[in-house]
Amino acid sequence: DAALAPAVRIRNTGRSSLSIHILDGLPQIVPYGENNWCLKEISRTIEAWHRIENLEKGVPVYRLSVDPGDRPQVVHIEKGNFYLGFTADGARSRIIKPIVDPDSIFGSLTDFSAPRNFIGASWKEYPAYQQLESKTPCGFLPLSLSLKPGEEKGFNAVIGTVRKTEMLDGICRRVIAPGYLEAKARENTQLLDGLTASCATSSANSAF
Repeated sequence: DAALAPAVRIRNTGRSSLSIHILDGLPQIVPYGENNWCLKEISRTIEAWHRIENLEKGVPVYRLSVDPGDRPQVVHIEKGNFYLGFTADGARSRIIKPIVDPDSIFGSLTDFSAPRNFIGASWKEYPAYQQLESKTPCGFLPLSLSLKPGEEKGFNAVIGTVRKTEMLDGICRRVIAPGYLEAKARENTQLLDGLTASCATSSANSAF
């Protein structure tokens, strides 16, 4: 299945060592099962169906508890959107547990204009409590990095859909394995090159 897979690299270009605290991610993640009409017409009401599972394993799954459609039978939703973040340095990878409650980062600033709690005195390391239901969630990876002059460190994230939460363990082991995402990036490039090969054009005209 398709997934978003951002990769972030941070390099210390200065002459002295740095210790930094960063957050990287999405201020809002739409749980699986929520359609465009729900987002536009009942964005607050639909929050009552929002659920986050599997956070204790470091890879949250976002879904609606049941199908919100107006029907006599209750239809439970098994699929979910997941957020996997992990370090990408060396031969071993480490999963980064995301922050999923936007209040932990933005506080009362519901327009996400500034991460008030992250930059304020109330920021510790990882929130002791997060609300995992009845709220539109976020997904932010918190990292503390120490960088020597010229040193570079990185991390990756994968945001996708899983048919069942129980399948995530196997997916995570495969995705965080060294070289997996790089191989998928090459495969994606080859696929796109193949699709566009029939209309590939070269020209000496710089405007073209």
